[in-house]
Amino acid sequence: MSASEAGYLQIVEVVFFSEIPHADKMVYGALLSFAWQSDWCHPGVETIHEKVRNTIDNIRTVRRSLVHLEKLGLISQETRQTQHGPRKGYKLNDMGVTRTCGSLMDD
Repeated sequence: MSASEAGYLQIVEVVFFSEIPHADKMVYGALLSFAWQSDWCHPGVETIHEKVRNTIDNIRTVRRSLVHLEKLGLISQETRQTQHGPRKGYKLNDMGVTRTCGSLMDD
């Protein structure tokens, strides 16, 4: 059984060890779990909240985290054409090697 089949998630170290709020880390992890085959996914806010409901009890917190993650440059909201028509989704931005743990909150 692979790590992904067992439910393990590999999160970017710069996010995990940064001082961004816990809720942002959980929402980022949820997005990673939806985007495991690419850098883009299109879950609704309710779906993201369902994934993190054990640690985030308020859907407004999920919305705030999405805005904060975008301001930090970790994600971008995009509309892409899918087989079912245009879909609003989230692109997980490549952090590259230029970002350090502390630099997320310094921006």
